[in-house]
Amino acid sequence: MSPIFFKTLEDIHPWSLAVRSQSGLSCEKCQKTGTITPHGWLYDKSGDRSASRVGKRIICNPSPNYGGCGRTRRLLPKNRPYRIHAPLVAVVIFIQSLVLGKSISLAYSDATDSHESRQAGRWWKALRRQEALIRQDILERGHLYLPESPPSNDQTSQSKQKFRHRFRVLLKTWYDSFSEAEDLCAYFQMKFQRAIISSSK
Repeated sequence: MSPIFFKTLEDIHPWSLAVRSQSGLSCEKCQKTGTITPHGWLYDKSGDRSASRVGKRIICNPSPNYGGCGRTRRLLPKNRPYRIHAPLVAVVIFIQSLVLGKSISLAYSDATDSHESRQAGRWWKALRRQEALIRQDILERGHLYLPESPPSNDQTSQSKQKFRHRFRVLLKTWYDSFSEAEDLCAYFQMKFQRAIISSSK
């Protein structure tokens, strides 16, 4: 189930308490309305001290009084990643490195200090799935996007090379349109209500 993003953690609690009054909110799985109820806090247990609150859950309540399917949905602040084991700033570094022309593997290594090429490919594909929304945002922000012709490369097919080059130019245009780079991923998640990179399919 896709998360719902909010500006801050403090905005989540009152919204969740009044979740039944949110008009048009239905379960993404069973499509029923009137079945959604609050379902407790999410905690970050990665630290050495006591766990801290990072979000909340809502549930399509399966009790007889509601008749839902039991699926939960996360309520997260815009600066939280979703189902990836890395902070959102790592995604920004990944994008920064791609914009600078680094390979996908090296960009992933810069972001996570890991050399897992398969996971690097997953991040790249997950980011590519947001291409249409990134292009939409560029147009709405009034920035021009004109990809140059890709350089020739005998090791990559022309079509694959063309799409890869075009997306890198798109990323650079989008990245350059922000005055503070650390905000672009949180901005994306808040605007489009979609995690910019998620391990979920």
